[in-house]
Amino acid sequence: MPLSAIAALAFPCRSSFTRKQKSNLKNTRNKFPISISLMAASEAAGEMEEKSSSPLLPSEQQVAISQLRDFPESISPDYRPVPFFLRAFILGASAIVAAVMEADASGRFLPKSLLKFISRILVMALTTYAITQDLSFGPSRVTTDQLLESSSSLLPSNLSRLQSLVPTIQNTKVVTNLNNVVDDDITNHPLNVHYLQYDNENLDTTSTSSHTYSILHCSHGFGASSLSWLPSLSVLSQKLNAKVGLAHDAVGFGFTERPDVDDPARYSIAVSAGLGSTLVNQALQQNSAANVRENEQNNNSNNSLTTTVAGQNVALFGHSMGCASTLRMAIELAGSSNVDRIDVVLVSPAVFVGNDVSLASLEESSVAGNRENGVPRKRRRKKNSLLRNIVRFGRKAIIDAPLQYGLRRLVSSQRFWSRGLASAWGDADNLSEEDVKRFRWPAIANKLEAGLLAFTRAMISGYGAYPGGDLKLFMDVLSLPNVDVSIVHGTKDNIVPISNSRKLVDLFGGSGLRLYSMNGLGHDPFEEDVEGFVQTAKNAINGGIP
Repeated sequence: MPLSAIAALAFPCRSSFTRKQKSNLKNTRNKFPISISLMAASEAAGEMEEKSSSPLLPSEQQVAISQLRDFPESISPDYRPVPFFLRAFILGASAIVAAVMEADASGRFLPKSLLKFISRILVMALTTYAITQDLSFGPSRVTTDQLLESSSSLLPSNLSRLQSLVPTIQNTKVVTNLNNVVDDDITNHPLNVHYLQYDNENLDTTSTSSHTYSILHCSHGFGASSLSWLPSLSVLSQKLNAKVGLAHDAVGFGFTERPDVDDPARYSIAVSAGLGSTLVNQALQQNSAANVRENEQNNNSNNSLTTTVAGQNVALFGHSMGCASTLRMAIELAGSSNVDRIDVVLVSPAVFVGNDVSLASLEESSVAGNRENGVPRKRRRKKNSLLRNIVRFGRKAIIDAPLQYGLRRLVSSQRFWSRGLASAWGDADNLSEEDVKRFRWPAIANKLEAGLLAFTRAMISGYGAYPGGDLKLFMDVLSLPNVDVSIVHGTKDNIVPISNSRKLVDLFGGSGLRLYSMNGLGHDPFEEDVEGFVQTAKNAINGGIP
């Protein structure tokens, strides 16, 4: 979700699960959702709606069933209630302290105002209760080291992987200034990255379709993690005949390692896109090596000396805020000798079109339009270091600490996630506890709140901003000869309205950009209706042909 989704999560319009949601829960746990949507072509607007979707095969239904694990018994994402005897003690002790404060010099209890006296008791009791709950009954938090030592027992899915990766940021167009925004210290700094990997054992090796993929990669939106793609990753890989399906947690989200939170440049979208590019390149190289071995075996049996390996096709999916990361990955991968073509599908893209934007204005945009840093980042640290440390300490104490505490309380609450997701779903009654659990799993990650604030600070400060902005990035990707881009958007999206995607089509329609709308779905169509979304994505990649 984009940054604007914070308000939707913090001030939702629905409460907890409805009766209909609870009655549907068993079905959503044990059965893959079957739904049929409508499709009608509109060439002028470049927009299409789903006509039909072929039902999943039994093997695909089995794969589509949730691969999400339950929380281990030793792990709790919730604040646990303080025992009754301890609450009674806190209340009694608060009353005694308040009474002592109201006593006169002779020790007699003479409250001047009963309301003030009761208020003082409540303030002390609630404060003590909150501190006690945080210290002794707070939610579990898991560090990256614990994840590495756990042999995957603490990871949320059987598709989960944890690996040390270095972001691939070689193309200088990915960042405003490689020295000022994402310097060598960042691009050479490995991070432990959590990602999902689905190996497609049902790959159709006899397919002659040009839309057979070596790698399929998915990027998540704000407030989410790679787990949001868990229900659809395996089905997408099967339906699109992708050999490997991948989805990684951006820096600041999920279970990916959170580096120095005082260095927001490390949390920029450029770095997260670089990690995704590294992950895809690694899989491409492994696939190339496997193809070489296979060719060598065939050559030996046929007495042939040919060992040429053709380029590979890649499918990139991005959701909401993650669409910017996906577009950056497309630019990075498009120049790879391992890649023949790239198909990009953007879901509810949070790439906003202003009223006065035109292709001419985007063509004139340059690095000057981005945040100018002036002095290289390493030198800035040395200059006025005392003042910077004072400001940093003040920010942490006055701003960061209360925000982190508030976020900790929110993300540890199931009600917060169920209300927020209900506002994002097209039909809140289709939201299940399994959906909520996918968003709650990352809440046990260590330094979750600090990472979210660091990412937000990186976005606001413009670290890693693309030269000319995200619309210029969009235009540059559309101009690549081996890349096709499509948009999928729910008609009932309250976070990023579908009207914004229509503006994107109006702006870039001449480049072949098409919009495929999904009737009745909200901001997360790939979670709300997996089957319908997969068929829509397949149609989009095929140019509207089911």
